[in-house]
Parts: sequence; C-alpha cells; structure tokens
Amino acid sequence: MRFVTNLGRSQLEGKKVLVRADLDVKINQGLVGDNFRLRAITETLQYLVGNHAKLILAGHLDRPGGRVVDSLRMSPVVDELRSLLASVRVKSVDRVLGPSVLEEVKKLEDGEILVLENVRFCPGEEKNEDLFAQRLSSLADLFVNECFATCHRCHASIVGVPQYLPSFAGIRLGREIETLLRVREAPKRPLIFIIGGAKKDKIEFVKAVSQFADQILLGGTLMFARELEGVPKVLFPVDAVRVDDIGPRSVSLFCKTIKEAGTIVWAGPMGRFEQDEYMMGTRKIAQCAAESCAFSVAGGGDTLAALGQVGLRDKFDFCSTGGGAMLKFLSKGTLPGIEALEVNRE
Repeated sequence: MRFVTNLGRSQLEGKKVLVRADLDVKINQGLVGDNFRLRAITETLQYLVGNHAKLILAGHLDRPGGRVVDSLRMSPVVDELRSLLASVRVKSVDRVLGPSVLEEVKKLEDGEILVLENVRFCPGEEKNEDLFAQRLSSLADLFVNECFATCHRCHASIVGVPQYLPSFAGIRLGREIETLLRVREAPKRPLIFIIGGAKKDKIEFVKAVSQFADQILLGGTLMFARELEGVPKVLFPVDAVRVDDIGPRSVSLFCKTIKEAGTIVWAGPMGRFEQDEYMMGTRKIAQCAAESCAFSVAGGGDTLAALGQVGLRDKFDFCSTGGGAMLKFLSKGTLPGIEALEVNRE
C-alpha cells in the first residue's frame, strides 16, 4: 500500500487530488456537534495543501438513501472545515457531478479545497456503480482514502475510484491500520473487548473476535442476543436497568475483568447513554477502562460521543473513527477499502 506522505511537492503541486474524506458527523440544528472526525482528517488535508495540491473532498452524511435530503447537505461541514482550516480557502458546490462541479474544479487554485455535496445523494455511490466511480475519478489526477470508518463498505468512492486513479492511504487511515494491526496481531494480554450499542449487526463480529479475544463483555442490545449464548469467552450482564442499561452488579463484574486487562477494545455504549437515567453503566465502565493500565482503544460514533459526554475520551490511548469498520478490521485483518488501495500500485 502507498501512503500520501510518499508523495512530495514535485508530485503534488498543481495536481487535483480527490480525497474520500470522513465527513460523517452529527448535525444539530444546522451545526456540527462533535467535530472529532473532521479534526482527524486535517493532518492529511494540511499536508496536501502545504504541497500545493488542489483538493476535491468527497464524503457523506448519514444515510439519505440515494436521494437529496436537505437536512443532510454538506453546508454545516463546510463551515466547520473553514473554522478548522482558517488559513485555507475552502469552497463548496451543491452537486457531486455535473457541469457546475467541473466549472468549480477548473477554478481551483493550488492549495484550495472544494467540498462536493453528499455523495450518498447519488444512487450509484452505495450501489458501487462503475459509471459513477469513473465520473468521480475523472475530476482528479490522484486519489487519497481518508475515511477508515467507511472502508468496510463496497461503495463507489471507496472501492471503485481506486480502479481509475493512482491511489494512496491518508495519514489517519495509516494510523488506524497500524494501531489496529497491533491489537489484532500482538496485543498485550488479556485482550478484553467491550461491545455494546444499539446495532445487532455486531453479532457476527462478536463470534469472529471470540477466536482471539480473552474475554468479551456485552452491553446494549447485545446483552439480549440469544445467538451469542454458548459462544466462548462471552460474558453477559447479570442484571439490567429495564432493557436500557446494564445494572450495578454487572458493572462490578465487568470492572473486575477490565482491571486485569492488558488491552481493551471498546465498541458501543452499555445502554441508552443519551438519557441520564441510563448513563450509569457506560459512565462506570468508561471510568474503569480509563483508570486501567491497559492499552485502550475505543471506536464508533456513539462510543466516542458517550466518552466525550463523560469527559474521558482523552484518557483512551487511541480513538478510532470507525465502529463497525474497526470491529470488522479486527475480525478479518483487512477491509474492502484497504484491499482496493493494496491492489492499486501503479
């Protein structure tokens, strides 16, 4: 795999670089709530800008389902990027493709950024349509993937574009791979997974990581997943607050395991952390993990939001921008978006 830092000014100056950027942040009343993912990509953006490239950013917000949804337009993200990159000219266009986009790309000066509209407004993105990937690729000379959180998706801007452009991993993407490979291949043991959240699609990931984890602690909707009964190394809560949080006896049980950990991986809150009455389990487990001597990794939007809410995000050694992507990478050792970059070597 090639990394963007392998490219110097002579290779980047004046070049149009399509960056698949992680722009998927929560929008509250027209403003970006938590800008963690945007801050995570700024190192790559500044590197490219500093080497006088012309940047075209493609990213998504939420799941509009291949149609235009006004509340999911990129304008709040553009405003936040302008704030984070105060010395850089950040422009935007209200389309992903078409004559107006081509005109704006043509106007780009070295060191400027153009943010395209939400790529998931286009049906061809999630369908991984070849024609859509070709048209997106035609905007640029080079491609940089800086969206680890979507690398587990076979979408056009993730796996299609690298078929048509010289492609490179962004700085943050490289850091995600390096850190998670360390956890997968050479963890300090015991290796403890804490897996919760509202999505039951994590069941297969739990089964996969049970092959190399020492213990898996379950919360969220997974604490009622009968499919996981009998899976080795899985520890269910022993009590619950209704169906909305793990109970105090479960917290004590889980904390005893966490205190002995050599490596901790957390993906998903223990309960409905958005409501104060169901925050106890997540808060107590977060405090226990933060106080541990283990190497700690947390990932996923809700996990990071919960840690931010209790002021403990900075206590973790590494915060991954991906939740599902992080678990899939740990269970498989690769992702479609990473494989697409590895195949692209010309």
